[in-house]
Amino acid sequence: RIFFAKSCEGSAHVEKISGIDSIVIRAEDLETPPEPGKPFDVTFHQQISVTVGGAYSLSGWMLSLCGGSAVPSDCPDGVYMAKRLGIDPTGGIDPNGENVVWIENRHNFWENGQRVGWQQMSVSALAQAETLTLFARISSPQRWHGNHAFIDALSLVRAPLALLNVPTTVTGTVVTLQWQGQLFPEISEQSGSTHELLFDIAYRHEKAEAWQPLAIGQRATDTLDFTANCVDTNYLFRIRARAEQPDAGEGAWPNHRYLGLWSDPVTVRFLRPTAAMNGAPSSLSNRA
Repeated sequence: RIFFAKSCEGSAHVEKISGIDSIVIRAEDLETPPEPGKPFDVTFHQQISVTVGGAYSLSGWMLSLCGGSAVPSDCPDGVYMAKRLGIDPTGGIDPNGENVVWIENRHNFWENGQRVGWQQMSVSALAQAETLTLFARISSPQRWHGNHAFIDALSLVRAPLALLNVPTTVTGTVVTLQWQGQLFPEISEQSGSTHELLFDIAYRHEKAEAWQPLAIGQRATDTLDFTANCVDTNYLFRIRARAEQPDAGEGAWPNHRYLGLWSDPVTVRFLRPTAAMNGAPSSLSNRA
């Protein structure tokens, strides 16, 4: 507001998501020849007291304008501004520290002939100290005129939790997955909140390194049957919760989306049946 209205109480349009203010970052020599829009890398941080071992989720909104606010944007291919939201679960204040967990978004405010606008971002981490550090960072690594960005509406809450209920051994190739979760009051009691729990589930064979998506956006009352490709082997499963508001209808504003952490993997052993129906030998494969 000071930048746009020239005072704390001045009346002017302020680019923001909520409240009366936002943070604006502008390139040096924004539109001044001969080299407008100098590169920059700016980080804001804040330390918060937390509970050690607690899962926390950070949501925030950012807007980047490569080439200024004129439309259509003249931002060249390969030139970008990176919006980044981060958490250091150890409480460190170095944005380049190895403990910082980042999420990045490079979308410009205008792409492919359409306005993209403000971008909501979420990141989560498990607190490893009594202090946790939040980071909001804008990087503009290439020089281009008009480059500037906004940061607003940062919200840290206890992350939504998820628990996967699944037997550790099954006979045959089918296992039924069930789950439950928890949404904390700092999410559900936001004014006008319609936040609900959604669950993502992933799996992998014990000899595979990469996780594969099994289900996305499941609700707490859902169940899921998984069919293994082989027996006498192990599959691993994990789950995470998300707190989001339905697209339709009213809800809390800003529209924060909170991302939970992936659970520890749960191992399920698929056993070969002792005998198939009618006494015939089982023909199930041992191959993954």
